[in-house]
Amino acid sequence: MKTSKKLIAMFLAVFATNVFAQEDVATEETAAVEETAAPPPQMAVAAETPKKEAPIAIGAKEERPLGIRAGFHLSGISAPKWKFGSADNYPAALGSGSDIGWDLGAWYDLMRIFEIEIGGDAFQFRILLEPGAFITTRGSVFGGDQYWLEVPVTAAFTLSLFGGMRVKYAPGVYVALGTLGTFSDEIDGVKYKQSRIDVGQWHTLGFEQNNFKNWWLDIIFSSGFMSTVSREIDGKSKNYENTTPWALKFVFGYNF
Repeated sequence: MKTSKKLIAMFLAVFATNVFAQEDVATEETAAVEETAAPPPQMAVAAETPKKEAPIAIGAKEERPLGIRAGFHLSGISAPKWKFGSADNYPAALGSGSDIGWDLGAWYDLMRIFEIEIGGDAFQFRILLEPGAFITTRGSVFGGDQYWLEVPVTAAFTLSLFGGMRVKYAPGVYVALGTLGTFSDEIDGVKYKQSRIDVGQWHTLGFEQNNFKNWWLDIIFSSGFMSTVSREIDGKSKNYENTTPWALKFVFGYNF
């Protein structure tokens, strides 16, 4: 009996060892199959890489937000002399400020307010916040030139069709500061002044042709809101009505 019990125990031990060994082999084969079926880590990373955004385009080219401008203008003071009554007669010694001068400045597309595109470059419309800065000359009512710093801020409406001519209309306001030149004088014992501060409206009509990409022609009209010529009577300053500055500018430039 003892011998037969030992034989049975040995048989069960051998059987159990074979069963567990087969299970380990099956587990290793399953793991190998799973590793073979899994995608390589590089492919998973590549699938998650975000797409690069296409450059913003006007027509078939990237938009250029910074532009320089240079040109010439006609300018003057709006009020003709005959509009003043005898008590406030505009002195003949004062000029009208009419002048042919020059302008040098820059535009910058600071922020895009609105945009729409249809059919790629078939139709594109944008509204941009477009401030600028210009150094310009103006004629003094006392004779000679004055030098001004003009800072316009406009909302530029741009339209492009089929990547050809782009048109821009930019209305807004400007603030100007007189820096150099003659701004006051005494005539027949009366002191006259021309203000060094000017605030007014600004309108730009711009054109860009596809054959000359990034080259612009801007036609600009500006007109002040405030009378700028005054005289001093009994220690008090009195403005001449409607003596507001105006300018018609023709400037050329390039957008970088």
